[in-house]
Amino acid sequence: MTCSLVLRQQRATHNKYLKQHNLKPVRAQRAFHVELTAIDLPEWARLRAVRGLTISDTQIWLGRSDSCVLVRLDREAGGTPRRTEVEYRICPICKTPKIAFDAEARRLTDESYLGRSIPCGEYCLDRAKKAKSKFVL
Repeated sequence: MTCSLVLRQQRATHNKYLKQHNLKPVRAQRAFHVELTAIDLPEWARLRAVRGLTISDTQIWLGRSDSCVLVRLDREAGGTPRRTEVEYRICPICKTPKIAFDAEARRLTDESYLGRSIPCGEYCLDRAKKAKSKFVL
């Protein structure tokens, strides 16, 4: 059996399980880390950055299409940019961004029956309380 066939069967089994238990499938979200070498970070890229993730003069987290545009601009200026794709997810309770393995774990938790009400970590509920208290008048 080929690898793609095995993955397709696993996905089908997983989707069947979700349907049987009346659970909504959760899609993986992607973020792209772009490192520039020839140009400075344009202002439009800063405005379109993924919220909650770091930004510097030469590095930024963006969505797929914005990262492609930024990489193209840097290459046209003679640079050799690096673009790295990772899974990205925001905790529904404390609104903390998660990337890579943490995001995958959060996605799998969100897919469970009570998953969106399960805290992402030890300090999740404390961060949620602090965030709510900032907006209370």
